[in-house]
Amino acid sequence: MLLNKNIVFEIIDTNFIDDVTACCEESVLRMDEGELSDYFEEYADKACLAAIYDINVENYDDEETDGIQTVEGLLEIAALINGYADWGDEAEYIGDAEVILGFAFSFQIDTQTNEAGFFDIAWEY
Repeated sequence: MLLNKNIVFEIIDTNFIDDVTACCEESVLRMDEGELSDYFEEYADKACLAAIYDINVENYDDEETDGIQTVEGLLEIAALINGYADWGDEAEYIGDAEVILGFAFSFQIDTQTNEAGFFDIAWEY
């Protein structure tokens, strides 16, 4: 299958968008105070994903072996996160921030059926 960034994005959007969203949510939840200080003026203990604005395929490589096309690359996701500071037993909302997150991804395409599967995604930055 001939690919370009738009086709790779459409494959991800059609087949794996729930996995992408879940990984993005998990990555934001894993951000520590040091990472959050880059985005919030006030001290933030934690954050959660509010919305994803845009997803771009920054780059990709593909290789075909024995009827399986393997695609690997980098997604950049523009998202809005909500920041919170812990005050005793309560978390106080301190504001929101726009972030750009990078994720390495890979998936395979069966060249006989053109079905995509075996999706993997990991937070890079």
